[in-house]
Amino acid sequence: MDESSHKEIECRAYLENTKEKLVKNPPDRFIRFEPEYRGHTGDSDLIITCEVVNDAGVRCIEAYIWEVKSPQCYIFEYDNNNRVKPTKDLISAENQLLHYYEEYKKSETFKQEFGISSSDNIHIGGIIIGQKHRLVKPNTRYNSEDKRNSLYTRAINCRKEHFYKASRIDFIIWDRILDLLRSDQAVSQAPDQVSTISSKSNNFDITINNNADE
Repeated sequence: MDESSHKEIECRAYLENTKEKLVKNPPDRFIRFEPEYRGHTGDSDLIITCEVVNDAGVRCIEAYIWEVKSPQCYIFEYDNNNRVKPTKDLISAENQLLHYYEEYKKSETFKQEFGISSSDNIHIGGIIIGQKHRLVKPNTRYNSEDKRNSLYTRAINCRKEHFYKASRIDFIIWDRILDLLRSDQAVSQAPDQVSTISSKSNNFDITINNNADE
């Protein structure tokens, strides 16, 4: 995470150790962790499938679609002195996620390949992008960290309330993934790997998970 070059593929591999946090319903078991699945509209970054028992007591397979960008991506950039706008990387992630989700829900080939019986069992997972030190792209107009953090918080909360919440899109920065990897459960799975993607920490912690609103 501290490197200057983009490390999306290398970091994405660690998500398999946090997959319990990337699904909305507690699974009986995980079935597939599928990076770079090729569809008609492009290659989706990550598909996670798991077997669950739904509220009606029916056992089924669910799929979650995730779009992953590197920790080196900035999330927002300068728009005016009191407003930021999403970077091309964030816009790309949102656009890709929605297109892949719509394609797979309508694809009989996708459902057959993953053993999914109903389109209702295909879900948007969310977006993983950026980190605490790359919330807002540097600009001389924003000359303090407090200013950048304030603008970021306002912008991401707007997107959550008016976009992500309705679509059940989770938004996660890589620092949160690192926290999960450092948890007791994740460390017990891969104790020799966690330090590899270690990052500097500070007191500004942003994670948005729409499950908390339900």
